[in-house]
Amino acid sequence: MLTYRENRVNFVESGSPVYPSRVTVRLDFEPSPFLGDSVEGATILQGSMARFSWNANTGRATVLSEPPFPAAKSRVRLGDTQVALDDHTLEVVVDCASSQELTGHFASLCFIMPLAFAIEFREAVVARTTTASSPSAKYVWQVARSSPSCEIISVETRDDRINAAILNFSTLLDAKNTRLLCAAEYFHKAVRMIEVGAGPSEFAAESIVNLSKVLEVLFPGEPTREVIRAGLNSAGVEAGKIEKYFLPCVMLRSHFDAAHVKIEGPTSEQRQTLQQYLESAVHEFRTFLSDYTHRVSRDEFAVAEYQPEPSDQEVANFFKRLSESFAANDVG
Repeated sequence: MLTYRENRVNFVESGSPVYPSRVTVRLDFEPSPFLGDSVEGATILQGSMARFSWNANTGRATVLSEPPFPAAKSRVRLGDTQVALDDHTLEVVVDCASSQELTGHFASLCFIMPLAFAIEFREAVVARTTTASSPSAKYVWQVARSSPSCEIISVETRDDRINAAILNFSTLLDAKNTRLLCAAEYFHKAVRMIEVGAGPSEFAAESIVNLSKVLEVLFPGEPTREVIRAGLNSAGVEAGKIEKYFLPCVMLRSHFDAAHVKIEGPTSEQRQTLQQYLESAVHEFRTFLSDYTHRVSRDEFAVAEYQPEPSDQEVANFFKRLSESFAANDVG
């Protein structure tokens, strides 16, 4: 469920922790229309004017409520604990017997509370910060570790890659390279999932699925992992890299809460390993795809042929029923 969430720690910002202690835990949300922010979204205050925007380049539609909602304010008792929401800040006061107990409160508010709000509102709220204070200390619930990376290249290298990208365009458009085109699409999605999340781990599972699809579409056949291993080997990828960077995503996709449900979470060590793997795998996939595409353009490789699949009557019937259901709603 929370398999690909980053490991976090209680960082003592000031003071010295003393337990047992009464602790005030705070979750600050990012701005959202229903919390009272004058920002575009999908929730409109009844009786207000609505300013709709549609981006014809992306297809995304948003609306701005004028005036916005008043600042959110709520008091709800959960058992013996009162939950208070004022503006963007949700606050609970709890008695903690240990640092581990405080960690549990941090995790539940940071990871679970946004899910509870997503069930009720059009916008998916995101936690901005999770903090706490007690008479003796102040805490921040923060990411334990990540590995920022960058690539340093010269102007000449930048220009060479731009030219190569434009040449790639021609290769991807070639009908006989349909599978390579699909692989590039899946890779692009994998990178986007890492870039657009609140953090690199938010959509890591979806990124894993798309990296696996890169390999599955380029090297079709059964058994999947053996065919992919042979395909990568024939493409000149080192055996060690195949096992370290490429095949793991196929295993994760099928067995570790990516394409299939897994309720039990990993250990802290396993979660850290997952993060390290994804950070390095994307680079290796890009290097492979770049080399593979260039070699295809030079006719050194032939992409596996794509044979259009015969029409699936079950799928056709499904879409027919779905289309009819929406048509009925439109008439009503």
